[in-house]
Amino acid sequence: MAIKPEDVLRAIAGARGNAICVPTMTTSPAWRTIAPDDLSIGCVGFMGGASSLGLGLALALPKRRVVVFDGDGSLLMQLGSLATIAGAAPRNLTHLIFKNGVYHTSGAQEIPGGLTVDFVQMAKGADGQGRRLPEGVRRRRFR
Repeated sequence: MAIKPEDVLRAIAGARGNAICVPTMTTSPAWRTIAPDDLSIGCVGFMGGASSLGLGLALALPKRRVVVFDGDGSLLMQLGSLATIAGAAPRNLTHLIFKNGVYHTSGAQEIPGGLTVDFVQMAKGADGQGRRLPEGVRRRRFR
């Protein structure tokens, strides 16, 4: 079942507490509308940087939850960040991928592999421990 990114962002807004959010180019406009007073650091203008920016914030502020709203095209630009995040293993970082199969902000060109890219498997491989999604969290496709 596909759900809209805005619906996910609304659910996050209601449950984020004092988390610092890092929206990417695709989610940033909707996030600013949904949570205009939120403490967030927009990742606009450097595609693929959200995961690294979120990691830096999580390491600098270990008592603060950090939530990254990444796009699949953006993450493909910086796949190495998955290994860096796995190596640092910050417990306060949540990295969400909004998967639509395209480089959304640059004209909706299809990403290599389209919707078949399995970011969960990539993250598990980078982690080396085969961690599973937390209980109650399911993979869902977004459009």
